[in-house]
Parts: sequence; structure tokens; C-alpha cells
Amino acid sequence: MAGLDPEDWEELKTQGHQMLDEMLENIRHVSQGPVWQPMPASVRDVFKTAPLPDAGQELGDLYQQFTTMVQPYAVGNRHPRFMGWVHGGGTAQGMLADMLAAG
Repeated sequence: MAGLDPEDWEELKTQGHQMLDEMLENIRHVSQGPVWQPMPASVRDVFKTAPLPDAGQELGDLYQQFTTMVQPYAVGNRHPRFMGWVHGGGTAQGMLADMLAAG
């Protein structure tokens, strides 16, 4: 029986470093984007109608889906000039702390 460990640890590390770098860059530049970013109906419809996967998927493919369909619209109000409501700290340091806690 196969375990849950990755088959290729170096590939996992490379993917993890890419994810971390891209998320830090995203936070670094969030103030340069729109203040409010609603999820388009076309993206929302995918979550409503797409069947759940019945088999594992490649991490890189899942990350690509995340970066195009979740990350831009996750909360819609991460911009520092959004004053409609407040949730969480949303700091780069907090993101790293969450990563350590999850690890």
C-alpha cells in the first residue's frame, strides 16, 4: 500500500517554493489592484455545477485552478483601501505563521 508521502520530495519543494513566492508577491502588490474584486458568475457557476473529482489530481494542476478561480476572488476585500467591513489581519507574517501551524 502506498503512503501519503510525495513520490518526489524535490518536486514538492520546488512547487512549494513557487507557491510561497507567488503568494508573497500577491500580498506585496494587492494594493495596486482593484479595491473590490467580486467573483464573476462564470467562475461561481463552475463551483456550483462541476462534479467533485473522484481521483487524485496533480498538485500543479490544483494550484493552477486555485490561482485562476479562487485566489483572485477569495474574499474580495483584501485591498488596504477597502473599508466596507473588516476580517482577519491579512498580513504576510500571518500567512507564514499559518504555513508553520499547518506544517
